[in-house]
Amino acid sequence: MTQSQKPSITVAGGDRELETHFGEWSPDKGQWCFREAVELKVQRHGALAVAVAATTTLPLIGSVGTPPRRVAETRISIQEILPRLRVQDRDSEGLVYCTPVVGFPLAKGAVDTGLVYLSFETKTQIPLYNQNDDTTRGLGEVAFDSGAPWAGMVGWTQAKQAGRKVAA
Repeated sequence: MTQSQKPSITVAGGDRELETHFGEWSPDKGQWCFREAVELKVQRHGALAVAVAATTTLPLIGSVGTPPRRVAETRISIQEILPRLRVQDRDSEGLVYCTPVVGFPLAKGAVDTGLVYLSFETKTQIPLYNQNDDTTRGLGEVAFDSGAPWAGMVGWTQAKQAGRKVAA
């Protein structure tokens, strides 16, 4: 994707599909930035479909804008997100369960095309894993506030990410 194209991201989950505004190119980061939240209600055994579409923004006299074309997509299981949630006590909002920013691979067909970086949060109290374990004394003590750093997806390294140009 080049700077003459403006990408947007569509996220579908549950019974809704929401699209972001166009991203802003960050020359310092070498990636597209969106910094936009979309709100969806999903079930714990559901999935999110994330798609990147691009619209060419070349100035053509007397032309109508070209429709966006889908350039990449990924599917994210909610079950993949749940173990990454950590509890935060926000003064004005109360307890919020959120993930760090996570990179997910994007593909067009069988070809990897880049990464999309997303974070997730919910105010819905989520069940703790290993509930029968003696160490589960209170919310966040075992699974969600362990403080363990998350180093990225399996097989992800800084070197693999370095050549990628598409990101959100």
